[in-house]
Amino acid sequence: MLRTACLAAVGIALLSGCAREEKVTADDIRSYQLTEDDIALYIKSFKQIDRVMAELQKGIDGEQMTKDPYSVFASLQLTSEQKKIIKEAGFSSTAEFLRVVGAITAAYAACAMEKAVEELKAEMAKNLPGMTPEMKADVEKDIAEMEARAKPEYVVSDHNMEIVRKHYDDLTRAFMSGMGAP
Repeated sequence: MLRTACLAAVGIALLSGCAREEKVTADDIRSYQLTEDDIALYIKSFKQIDRVMAELQKGIDGEQMTKDPYSVFASLQLTSEQKKIIKEAGFSSTAEFLRVVGAITAAYAACAMEKAVEELKAEMAKNLPGMTPEMKADVEKDIAEMEARAKPEYVVSDHNMEIVRKHYDDLTRAFMSGMGAP
């Protein structure tokens, strides 16, 4: 009888939304393995994500975001209105939102730096044939320094890097669609 009463109480709490939300840690976000469905949901619902993140960014330390975006996302507290927006966008929970958006943000930033370095290297390589050996050595040194500075201070899983690389152009279009949006 007591067991039935406890189960009923838990069920009522879950159905009424009184149950505590799942707490997301930086490690949860760091270890989250993105899926194709995650990327599709992110792109499809980017306008809603952008709206929520624009409000949340007011409290985000930019320097901390470049050092450890996982901790930043884990510390975010969404308002009931923001939670409603992400639910309407298709996320099953705040935890799912934080994991997906945090993992994509970290991987996308790392991919963007990777692409920028590759573009600069290609541009510099065009000029190498006409350079003296000393100039080539200087350029190669500059490239190595640039590559070292471009590596993020945080770790992104190979899996997440690959899936974001695969969808980089689509993600970029989504980001660009949000530029200048209210």
